[in-house]
Amino acid sequence: MVKHVKVQSTPGMLLKVVFSKVARSPAAAVPHFKNWTIAARVVAIVIALALPLNLVVFAVIWNLDSAADEAQRASLLYSARSVAATVDAELGKYIALAQALSRSPALLDDNLDAFDAEARRAFAPMTDASFLVADPDGRQLINGAARPSEPLPRRQPLAMRAQNLALESRSVVVSDVLAGEVVKDWTACIDVPIFKDGQPFRTLAVTMRVRGFLKLLNAWEIPKNWKVGIIDGQGRFIARVPDHAAFVGELASQGWRDVKDQDGIFEFFHSSEGDIVANASAHPALSGWTVGVAVKKSELQAAALNAVNWAIALGIVISVLSLGFAVAMARRITRPIAEMRDKATMVLSGGEISFEPDLPELGALWSALKQAVADRNHSDAARHDSERQLAAIVTSSQAAIVSTTLDGAITSWNAAAERLYGYAAKEMLGQSVRRLLPAKRQNDETAMLARVAAGETTAQFEATRLHKNGSTVEVSVTVSPIHDRDGKVVGLSGIARDITARKQAEEALRDRLSEIEAIYNNTPVGLALLDRDLRYIRINAALAEMNGVPAADHIGRVVWDVVPAMRDASEPHIHHVLQTGDLVRHEVSGESPKPPGIIRHWDKTFYPLRRPDGSIVALGVMVEEITQRKRAEELQSLLMREINHRTKNMLSVVLSIARQTAASDTAEFIKHFSARIQALSANQDLLIKSDWRGVDLEDLVRAQLAHFVDLIGTRISVNGPQVRLAAAAAQSIGIALHELATNAGKYGALSGERGRVEIDWRLNGEEFTVGWAERDGPYVEAPKRHGFGSTVISMVAKASVDGDVELDYAPSGLIWRLKCSADKVLEQRSG
Repeated sequence: MVKHVKVQSTPGMLLKVVFSKVARSPAAAVPHFKNWTIAARVVAIVIALALPLNLVVFAVIWNLDSAADEAQRASLLYSARSVAATVDAELGKYIALAQALSRSPALLDDNLDAFDAEARRAFAPMTDASFLVADPDGRQLINGAARPSEPLPRRQPLAMRAQNLALESRSVVVSDVLAGEVVKDWTACIDVPIFKDGQPFRTLAVTMRVRGFLKLLNAWEIPKNWKVGIIDGQGRFIARVPDHAAFVGELASQGWRDVKDQDGIFEFFHSSEGDIVANASAHPALSGWTVGVAVKKSELQAAALNAVNWAIALGIVISVLSLGFAVAMARRITRPIAEMRDKATMVLSGGEISFEPDLPELGALWSALKQAVADRNHSDAARHDSERQLAAIVTSSQAAIVSTTLDGAITSWNAAAERLYGYAAKEMLGQSVRRLLPAKRQNDETAMLARVAAGETTAQFEATRLHKNGSTVEVSVTVSPIHDRDGKVVGLSGIARDITARKQAEEALRDRLSEIEAIYNNTPVGLALLDRDLRYIRINAALAEMNGVPAADHIGRVVWDVVPAMRDASEPHIHHVLQTGDLVRHEVSGESPKPPGIIRHWDKTFYPLRRPDGSIVALGVMVEEITQRKRAEELQSLLMREINHRTKNMLSVVLSIARQTAASDTAEFIKHFSARIQALSANQDLLIKSDWRGVDLEDLVRAQLAHFVDLIGTRISVNGPQVRLAAAAAQSIGIALHELATNAGKYGALSGERGRVEIDWRLNGEEFTVGWAERDGPYVEAPKRHGFGSTVISMVAKASVDGDVELDYAPSGLIWRLKCSADKVLEQRSG
C-alpha cells in the first residue's frame, strides 16, 4: 500500500511522487534493451550525464566564485574598519589633549592670557590642529590660529550647533566639516564643554584641518581602482582619496548617504561612476562620521570571474557531452511514458480508465497512481477542514495576525489587527505592510523580509508601528515563513502584541534608575556598599577619590586591602552593625593611598541594608572628609591663643618702640614714637583688610616690622622676588615674622644699638624658602624653657604649609628658616 502521498496537480509531478514506491520492484532480466526496467534506464541516464562529476564541477565553480567575491568584500570591510580605527586614534589624541586643557586652573579662573600661553605650548608640535575658547554665546575669546591683533569673529552656525550640543549633553562633540573663518581652510572641531558652579562657562574647541585626515588616508596602500572617503553626519566629505581637493566639503553620493548610518557592505548606483558600486561603511566610535571604501561592482565581479573561468569552461564541455548522450537515451524511454501520461490525465479528472502497461514498473506505477488520487482527495478534504479551523482561530485571536507576500503586500488582516492599528481589513488588504512602519525603519523591514524568505525559521523582535491616527504603538512581533506544498517560502505570517504599556513602564523605571544612579555617583559625600565579607559591591566617585583608588579597582576587594590604615578604627563598628543592625557614626583619622603620608580625618556612618524578612544582606557606608574642618578648628584654637599672646606682648612692643625711639629732645621723641605706633596700627590694618588671603610677601614683612620702619634699609635688610602668599601661608608666616620681630626687639639684635637683621626669600624650582637671620646683637643662648612664642616660631608655619623649619640659637644671633613646596605657599606661581 502507498500511504500519505501528496498528489500534485499535473501528471508529471504525480509520477515523481509515486516513482519512489515502485523503483525497488524487481523485474525479470531479459537480454533485449526494450525490456529494461525504468530504474535501469534512469540509472543509465544518470551515468550518461556524469552527475557526480557535474556536481563537483558546479560546486567548485560556486565555491570559487563565492570565495573570491567574499574575499573582495571582506577586504573592503576590513579596510573601512581599519581606517575608522585610525580616525578614532587621531580623534582620541585631540580629545585627550582638549579634556586635559579643559581642567586648567587658568581657564577655570578666566585667566585667558595664562591659558593661551599654556595651550599654545601644548599645540606647538601639531601642524594640523589649533584651539579656541568661546563663551556660551559663541563669542571667541582666544583663537590659537589667529594673529595677536586680529579680531575674532563669532563661531559660525555649524560650529555653534556642535558647541550647543556639547553644552546640552555635557559631553565631547565632534562637529561636521566646515570652512574655517580664521584658519582659512576646511576644518572640523572637537568641542569640550566647561562648567563652573554647575553653569555653562566656556567651550574649549580643537580645530582640526581636514588635511590631517587626508594624510591618514594616504598612509594606507589602497588599490588604484578603490576609492576611500570620510564623510560627516550631513554626508559631506571630510577627506577623499583620490581627488580630495575636488570633493572636500561636497555632499557624497545619494546612495552612500542613504546607508551612511549603517555598518557593512552596500550596493547602489553611483551616477558619476555610471555603474553599481559596492561600498563598505564603518563608523569611528568617537564621532558621527562614516568611513567608506568603494569599488565598482563590475570590477569586483571581474576579479571573481577570472578565478572561475576555467571551471566554467570545463563544466560546459562535460555538460554538452553528457546532454547529447542523455537525449539519445531519453528518446528510448519517453514513448511508453507518454502513453501512460495521457491515461493519467483522465484518471486525475475523475474518470475510470482501463490500462495494462507491458512494463512491470509501469504496472506498479499505474496502481500507485490510482491509490495516490484517492489519498489526495481524502487529504484535500482534511485540509479544507483544517483551514476552516485555522481561519476561526485567526479571526478570534486577541493578537494581531497579518500575512503578507514576500514583497510585503498584505494578504490577511484579522480583527485584532483592526483594533491594534486602527485600519479596517478592506483598507489594508493589498497594501504594503510598510505603511505601518516609521520612515526610518523601512530598511529594517526589507532586511527582515529577506531573512525570513531566505529560510530563517522565526524572527522575534520588538518594534514601533504607526496607528491610523498617527500615534505610535510599541509591539512584540513574531514573523514566520509561509510555505507552499513544495516547501518553498511564498509569504510571511506576523503575530503582533501591544506592549506599549510595558515599554512605558520600563522607560519610567530606566529614568528613575538613571536618576538614582546620577545622584549616587555625583553626590559630594562618599558612598559605598559592602557585602557581609566586607568586599566592595559598589562605590561612588567621591569615596573613590578620597581613597585615591579608581572606583573600578574597589569592586570585589576587601575594604582593608584598599585602606588598611582604617582597619583598627572602623572594623569593630562594622561588626557591631552586622551583629545588631544598629546605625553607627564615628570619626576616624589616618592615611589613605591619596595622598600618602598625610593624616586625614573622616566622619563615617555605617548602616545595615535588610532583606524583606529583616535579615542583613549588606552594609552601607557614608563618608564625609572633615580634614579641612579639623585643621580649621585647630588653627582657630591656635589663633585664639595667639590673640591672647599678642595682647600680652603689646605693651612689650610699645616699650621696645620707646627704647628704639629714645631721644634727648621731647618733641623729636614724640614724633618718632607716634610714627612707629601708627606703623604698628597699619600692620594690623593690612592683615585684617586682606583677611589673610593673597598677601604680597614684602608688604607682609614690612607690616610685621612696622614698629621698626625706620630701621628697614639700615639695620634691617629685606630681599626677595615679588610673590603673593596663599591664605594659610600668609597667616602662619605673618605670625612667625611678628613673633621673631617681637623677640628681636625684646631680646635679640634689635634690642640694642648695633644689631642687624637680614630677611630674605627665594624660589628655587619647586622649592620656596624664607629666612630670618640676626647678627651683632646680644649673645644668644638656647632657651631652657620653650614658651608659646617658641611654639609659634617653630610649629605654626610647619603645620600650615607642610614644610621644614630650621631654628638655630647661634651665639652670634638667632637664625630661622622655613623650606616647603611652592605649591603649598604661593597664591599663584609666576611664569
